[in-house]
Amino acid sequence: MKLSEMGAARVILDHDLSGEILAKQIRELYSDKAMRAEMERVSRAIGKPDAAQRVVDIVTSILKKNAVYKHRSRTGVVDCRVGANEGSHKNV
Repeated sequence: MKLSEMGAARVILDHDLSGEILAKQIRELYSDKAMRAEMERVSRAIGKPDAAQRVVDIVTSILKKNAVYKHRSRTGVVDCRVGANEGSHKNV
């Protein structure tokens, strides 16, 4: 379900957007504290405030467990696993 359908946001489609319409929407939101409070409540209820950190944690975990990056160098394949050889590269 879209944020606008849930009451957490307002949407103005590109083909409907004009300075007048945008100004009207801003004025309505500015003047209606109860509406803003309800939008905030819905946003908090459906939001994930720590989403960015959760993504970073998942990616870091995957890299630490599974990531083996191999590339060719002049001397052959180089082991570039996270933490492998304390930052140095080892020929494999």
